[in-house]
Amino acid sequence: MKFLILSILAVSSLATAQEPTLKCTKAPREAWLKTDIVKERFERRGHKVKKFTTMEFCYLVEVLEKDGKVREFYVDPQSGKWVKPTH
Repeated sequence: MKFLILSILAVSSLATAQEPTLKCTKAPREAWLKTDIVKERFERRGHKVKKFTTMEFCYLVEVLEKDGKVREFYVDPQSGKWVKPTH
């Protein structure tokens, strides 16, 4: 029984350890940049915005690059800077 409980705890900690931790902003949504402004910044850099998602503390922007690759960027919605997820 003790082994079973320890096994369950180990598996659950591995599952949560793989999820990225994002440190975007804790600012109220009224202080966030408008989504159109963030999209425009990506487009000026030559990216085609495919999907734009408002998350709890970040924007998630999925873009199509000139070489055809799809990339995801986490963006601080207050500053507009890219945020790197940490594992």
